[in-house]
Amino acid sequence: EEVGVPALLGPNLSRVAVEVAQDVALPNDTLLMTGSATAVSLTTGIQDPDNLIWRTATIDSYQADTLALMAEWLATARLEATGAEELDVGVLYASDPYGSGLSSLFGQAISLGALDLKVFPYDALDEERYTEAANQILELSPSPELIAIFGYEETSEILRLMLEGQTEGAIASADILLADGGRTVGLLNAAVYDAFEPDRTLVGTIPARGNYDDAQVQAAFDEFEQRYTDRFGGGSDGLPAWAEQNYDATYLLALAAARVDEMNLSGKDIANALSSLTDAEGEDLSLLLSRITDNMRRMGEDGSYYAEGASGTLTMDENGDRANARIGRWTVDRETGTFRDCGPAMSYADGLNSGTPNWCNLRCEETSGDDDDSAGDDCAPE
Repeated sequence: EEVGVPALLGPNLSRVAVEVAQDVALPNDTLLMTGSATAVSLTTGIQDPDNLIWRTATIDSYQADTLALMAEWLATARLEATGAEELDVGVLYASDPYGSGLSSLFGQAISLGALDLKVFPYDALDEERYTEAANQILELSPSPELIAIFGYEETSEILRLMLEGQTEGAIASADILLADGGRTVGLLNAAVYDAFEPDRTLVGTIPARGNYDDAQVQAAFDEFEQRYTDRFGGGSDGLPAWAEQNYDATYLLALAAARVDEMNLSGKDIANALSSLTDAEGEDLSLLLSRITDNMRRMGEDGSYYAEGASGTLTMDENGDRANARIGRWTVDRETGTFRDCGPAMSYADGLNSGTPNWCNLRCEETSGDDDDSAGDDCAPE
């Protein structure tokens, strides 16, 4: 309001992004672009008639759909092994837009009637409530055979508290489901991952990165990854989460601003320009940094484009959300105590109903097939 900027980049967390959208961006006709806030309510739960809220982050409905498929796969295997007719699932979620959204979408995506979900919220910002959250699962009878936690850094602490308070190994014998927010270094503590029985499964999801089938997207990712590591160095876990999505968000905003008359630069004008840069029917536009001068020149021409960014093809739906997505599977490698990325587990070409599983990546098993999104059928459950 004081500066009069036409667009904001960020915030990172969904709970903050929702507040900023409602209290700052929309009242001041300012466009908001985020590369990491994934909660569904950011774009579908807020009145946004001028289409001012955009993101290059993958909306959580895709992760929830993938997690539901994984839950049903794990549950079916247990039910077949025991002959039971029902399986209890304990669900904990951070009581904010990210956690509550994932929990709700996960429940909606479950179609296996044998699953009985017991769902509990907790305050992720209050460390004194983590024991209470763990106890909600520990007090369930019978103990859940599948546990899902939709939170943040505190996820590993809640798991540790569950393991510490369990009776007769009830938690150690459960399978665990986590989304991207739970992928934190606390999970690499041997007191957590090594406490589970050897044949138990830790299933994590995260928007997939790299190894794209589209050569232009792969080129954009490779160039960004090289430039990033040259400047900031590379960690053992590769690029930071959401790095390429934030790169694409910044690049798109720069191109959109270049399409707008600088004398009338407004959030609505930038939104209109973004629509012309994320059009599935347009010409392809590679978001290579080495091509930014040429791309800026093209912004002065008429026509529409679809951007091929470092995080994938950027075509958007009417809400400003990505119309396509790839969700990866990850776990913790017990032998090395590191995260293991299993590859893209689900690919969505055109919305939530277009999901195609790669079963070998879903199950974190080797495949004898090729590396495209149709691979993995030889790992599919019988």
